[in-house]
Amino acid sequence: TIDLSTNLSSNIFNLLPSNPTIYPLLADTMYGKAECHRYLGLFLTSKQLYLTSISIYLKCNDGNESLDTTRGSYGLAELLRLQGLFIDSLTLHESILSIRLSLVGSEDILLIESLIALSNCFYDIGHYKESKNMIDKAYSLYIN
Repeated sequence: TIDLSTNLSSNIFNLLPSNPTIYPLLADTMYGKAECHRYLGLFLTSKQLYLTSISIYLKCNDGNESLDTTRGSYGLAELLRLQGLFIDSLTLHESILSIRLSLVGSEDILLIESLIALSNCFYDIGHYKESKNMIDKAYSLYIN
């Protein structure tokens, strides 16, 4: 399991500007940089940037999960999958799905994204029946 609180350097919040209104923009920037680094194969830097963005998003939302934190976590989960850490990726994607369900209910497009990601994770670990179940659920949300 990935513990987001301990993987981030402890001084990040000391470096943040005193104006909290720019925190969401800063978090979005860190997320965007994490995505670029992931695509370039710079996984360690990407991981740190994802963790930084997630921490800032949490700070913006008084420590509570939000759709923004799930976006950062989704990127991190995909990074773990690229690194072959399939079980860690699966666990994180399951958590993301649960959070998204609690935030938006059962009929949001983000749930389709999460179900497809879970399908891919199950496929990666050879659980083909579960993979098909997830993709079937995603498809049923899509057509309804």
